[in-house]
Amino acid sequence: MELANSQIIKVNSATGRIIGTSGVNQTSYTYPHTGVEVSYKYEAMNVGGRRPERFISIGIHSKMLGERYLQGINSKSVHSLYSEIQRHGLIDVDALSLFDKSSCTDVDIKRDEILSPKALKAQISDLKKSVFGKRKHLVKTFRKADNLGIQFSERSTTSFKSAPFLKIYHKGIELMQESNLFASKHLAELIYEYIARIETTIKNRKHFKYLYGDDFNPSLSNVVCLTAEQQQKALETAKAVYIDSKNVAAKRKAMTDQVRNLKGVDKMLFAFLQNFIQDGKTIDEAVQFAVLEMYQGEDQVSRNYRTRYKKKLHDLYELIEGENSGEYCPVLDLFFDHEKRA
Repeated sequence: MELANSQIIKVNSATGRIIGTSGVNQTSYTYPHTGVEVSYKYEAMNVGGRRPERFISIGIHSKMLGERYLQGINSKSVHSLYSEIQRHGLIDVDALSLFDKSSCTDVDIKRDEILSPKALKAQISDLKKSVFGKRKHLVKTFRKADNLGIQFSERSTTSFKSAPFLKIYHKGIELMQESNLFASKHLAELIYEYIARIETTIKNRKHFKYLYGDDFNPSLSNVVCLTAEQQQKALETAKAVYIDSKNVAAKRKAMTDQVRNLKGVDKMLFAFLQNFIQDGKTIDEAVQFAVLEMYQGEDQVSRNYRTRYKKKLHDLYELIEGENSGEYCPVLDLFFDHEKRA
């Protein structure tokens, strides 16, 4: 693969024969039926030297894997990407150049877990409250039917130490709303409606070295061989910039202490409500059974009792919900195993 005079030049890597040129700096391949695009750009990039060098950059992404999309790009699937690039017919590149002589930028690291949209939506507010005060201006939340999640900073940022991109969102919703054609064609046999995702972006060579040391070479062959622990480190490092773990721990302790310190009527009502909920009943049914039927009078005393105990049952129900859902911000336990209390 060679570059010259602001043109993409197709060269047969075996014979060196020029097989075609393009007089534009950017083009793309669009997959029929799904509209998925792969970009090809001729641009200057600095990969560690003093001066920028001219490269052809290829915007490879996991949608190129079709039905293996949710597995992501890894050491087992990357060879399929090479075959796809060759099939596009826009450039001719040998495998060695693509895998070992390339330099990766804007690499998304992700982790998927099973979580319902309702469960994620219920935690967005608490997640935002758990952010360090000096970082709150970098937070965006989304609670719409077609976009559900929380985002820290922007994907385009290069401030990977002070403001790395991090996003927790519902991937199932995104696939159904924004990539419906692709999902219908390639993921019809999979249950993806309950997939939540956390992802961060490793921006450039400096970012890779910051995470993995000065000797790390971000070639495609090395990047796809990042271990689960190395990928988790990228997520952990970004999370540590935003989430106040001490605050989360304090909230969890307070919730536990609230339950442990219940006394008298509150303790009795908590036990009643736990059993009621475990039997498949709802909080509204509990209120009806324990409050409205017991205090049916229209006198002021009865009305006061109804108001008082209705509020008390709802407050106790929140404690039960907190315990059942994994305490405060359980999504952190889902994506960051060490957050779990002993």
